[in-house]
Amino acid sequence: MSKRPGQAHAEHHPTRALDQIWARLARREKPTVLDLGGASQTNIEFFSQFPVRLVIDDFFREYRALKEREPGEPPSKALEMLLEGMTETQFDIILGWDVLNYLTPPEAKNFLNALTNHARPGALLLLLVSAVTQVPATPRRYRILSPSTLSETTESKTSVNCARYSQRELLSLLPHWTLSRSLHLRNAMQEHLFTLKNPLLGAPA
Repeated sequence: MSKRPGQAHAEHHPTRALDQIWARLARREKPTVLDLGGASQTNIEFFSQFPVRLVIDDFFREYRALKEREPGEPPSKALEMLLEGMTETQFDIILGWDVLNYLTPPEAKNFLNALTNHARPGALLLLLVSAVTQVPATPRRYRILSPSTLSETTESKTSVNCARYSQRELLSLLPHWTLSRSLHLRNAMQEHLFTLKNPLLGAPA
């Protein structure tokens, strides 16, 4: 796709996770969806095809602002601030996008534990992690074009270090989840879709 002057470059990527998310949306009556990548009209239109309860907010912006005010606060506090008034809400689908690339291992553990507490058994969790140690200074913006295609926009011209979480590290950070799908994207990112285990079926409590 060509880039106009002053416009962030957008790339299209195939996805293996969204078709499973699409199937969940079509199967479950009024599922709850948490999109942590910030408001996108394209994503809103995608989910509007289903009778969903949709919560969209920019987790990275909220957590960065929180750390500037209170440097010692964990990611879980930023998440609870975003979900104010919804402390008992459990989500069927969580889109974490590439937020994890901007968290240290202790922050990632705290963040993923908080997400787990807000997930219903059987929930789906989408994470995009970098396969290299440098990422744009701010998260990429992802838009759902279809159940098989994502659009990615990189707005930052500078880069920062990231933890580069391996699949083994992710499984260690997500002991209550199983890895359902995984795909290498063209932009040195890896797409992972996790499913929350059902404690009634013998998963860790």
